[in-house]
Amino acid sequence: MKKLALLALAMGLIGTSAFAQNASGPGRTIGNGEAKLGNKQNLTMRAIRMALEEIKKGNGLLRDALGIYDGHRVSALKWAEVARSEIRVGIMEQKLGYQSNTETATDSDSKKKYTKEQIDRSNLKLVIGARHYENAISLLSKSNWEQVKRKEAAIVALQKALQELRLALAPYGGPDAYQKMAGDRGKINPK
Repeated sequence: MKKLALLALAMGLIGTSAFAQNASGPGRTIGNGEAKLGNKQNLTMRAIRMALEEIKKGNGLLRDALGIYDGHRVSALKWAEVARSEIRVGIMEQKLGYQSNTETATDSDSKKKYTKEQIDRSNLKLVIGARHYENAISLLSKSNWEQVKRKEAAIVALQKALQELRLALAPYGGPDAYQKMAGDRGKINPK
């Protein structure tokens, strides 16, 4: 059902994009007189926006996870927010007044107050969240974005977030212990 909704949304965006391209024509100006972006730049910016969405999905999963990871989950969230900020600054979206919500997350809960099933579900959220971060790294790496320094800084921040997630999951057998349980969830192109 979600895949169908995403497909419909993507088709709507493609249709809107095609309409906008036809309305302005190649090399013409639109709106306030700014030159229209070429198709290559549009594809690049779409990949950058998709990377932002992947980071957002990963952050949501990490925020929903239990606070039992000795600060590693929160640190991963902070690194992911650094990556998002780098991307947003690079595409000049910081003017929207984005506020980070990572301060609300803590990892000071006692593991003893949760059942094994609750901890397993929480660990699974971290594994799937990590997949979203990996997707974002892949999208950024493959893009031809002109903001090279911002892109590289975002990738480094996401790699640090992944490192923190590996540390968070180490006492529970590491991320590999939950890969089978995670299945294809969080993967862009499941095999």
